[in-house]
Amino acid sequence: EVVLSPGGGDDVLALTGLSADGGATFAHPIQAPQQARIRIDGVTVTRDTNRITDAIDGLTIDLFKADPATTVKVDVERSLGGVKEQIEGFVAAYNELRGFVDKHAAVDEAGKIAEDAVLFGDTTLRGVTQRLSGLIGAEVAGLPADAVKTLRGIGISLGEGNRLVIDDTRLEDALLTRLDEVRAVLEFRFSASSSELAVFGRTNALADHAFTVAITDADDDGRIESAAIDGVAVDIDCNRLVGRQGTPYEGLELLWFGKGSTSIDVTATQGLADRLYNLAEQTLAADDGGLARAVGDLQDRNKAYRAEIERVDERVERFRKMLIERFAAMETQLTLANAMLQQVKAQSGAMGGDT
Repeated sequence: EVVLSPGGGDDVLALTGLSADGGATFAHPIQAPQQARIRIDGVTVTRDTNRITDAIDGLTIDLFKADPATTVKVDVERSLGGVKEQIEGFVAAYNELRGFVDKHAAVDEAGKIAEDAVLFGDTTLRGVTQRLSGLIGAEVAGLPADAVKTLRGIGISLGEGNRLVIDDTRLEDALLTRLDEVRAVLEFRFSASSSELAVFGRTNALADHAFTVAITDADDDGRIESAAIDGVAVDIDCNRLVGRQGTPYEGLELLWFGKGSTSIDVTATQGLADRLYNLAEQTLAADDGGLARAVGDLQDRNKAYRAEIERVDERVERFRKMLIERFAAMETQLTLANAMLQQVKAQSGAMGGDT
């Protein structure tokens, strides 16, 4: 009698005698596997798979045939569709935030605040909303006079209910013909005459967009002795230059990696997306952000209210006990008065009987 085992499930390779370890090794290999090897601009790249995703940032290479004698020229173009999707995501996120704001500003037909508008009149929410509105309609400073400088210029405008609306035709035209200007409207841009200077951080307080950084390192040891931006002194922390509060460079942090005294020319512009990001980061910072301060203030007020409630409860309890004591005293006095009254009545009755 011959019994055949089923050939399905996870044991197919074992049942067919091809592999005893799930495909890690094979009993009768036709050809031993080899690594994929290609040369990209003269640099040899070796991988264990025919799909290479980490050789060039943002590019995936699929290998289908080995032919060392053939050189394939690859032209890579920007994915404008992907750029548009990112912009659409930004617009959708802003409109969702506007919906949240509207929810907490809602009143009914009678002018009564809606039950779920728990942040109605909240100063933090109102302040963030006002700053957002100011940034959305602002013009990017520091760009060339003939460049696109606003969201409206790339096809994004404010529509009904303060919602952003995309003009697809205008946006697509801007992406096709003025992509660099679209980027400048949205992103932070920094250019220095020396690669030894880089940006470490910035806030929306930066008010100058073309300036010269003068660094003094007289003994050529790479330690900054003094520094200024367009003649305005900055704070120094090791190799970090920090713009002082109240100056046009407030919030700007630069890193210097050079040696010796030098002057470096810098241009910097802040696109609207960068400024919105800075505002969000400033608002959401865990330690000292606007929301953290608002939450801390609410917690302090809640603590104070609880303490006041406890004080009121304590006074009420003392008053209750006082009333009980008074009531008890009145009850005692009333009992004594009734006893005296009965005694007087008894005496009066006895005297009347004698006569």
